[in-house]
Amino acid sequence: MLQNIHRFFCLTKQHNMECVNLKKSKQVTIGGKGCTNKLKIGGGAPISIQTMWKESLESCNLEDVAKRIENLSALGCDIVRFAVPNKEAAKKLISLSYLTSIPLVA
Repeated sequence: MLQNIHRFFCLTKQHNMECVNLKKSKQVTIGGKGCTNKLKIGGGAPISIQTMWKESLESCNLEDVAKRIENLSALGCDIVRFAVPNKEAAKKLISLSYLTSIPLVA
């Protein structure tokens, strides 16, 4: 029964194999609305590559940002995370979500 609850992963640590007992996570789906790609996370889904956007959206040209995000996607990035400190940044993030297919996370 414990084998159904836990998965075992072996991690390499300086040429020694160390087994780590991890609980199976629940799978969730993000994206899938409008032009945004649907992406499954956890529960045995492939590991998602994420990056954190470092620039403020408040003073950026959103079309340029969308092009840069699509370049990240071409390099293998699955999710882009943003800091959204105020309502203006939230509105910009919503507008940006219509310009790119990669899931954006606040």
